Amino acid sequence: RIYGHWLKESIVREMAEMYGLPICDCCFEWHNPTNADDLVTYWQSDELHMTDAGNTDIFAKLEKTVNNLPFTRN
Repeated sequence: RIYGHWLKESIVREMAEMYGLPICDCCFEWHNPTNADDLVTYWQSDELHMTDAGNTDIFAKLEKTVNNLPFTRN
């Protein structure tokens, strides 16, 4: 089950390194595809793409994280 996620992470990392792009990881827990309940609720059958429920939940977590980032204006 983890193979698809490992492959996707490897591709993202390799492309970021190739083009000199930073990788920004989220600072919250993702739904774990090895957890049977998370897999059924939040992941599509390919285990790489989120379901509508998964996308909604991740967007809410991202919004909360981004809205709470400290920043200063110059």
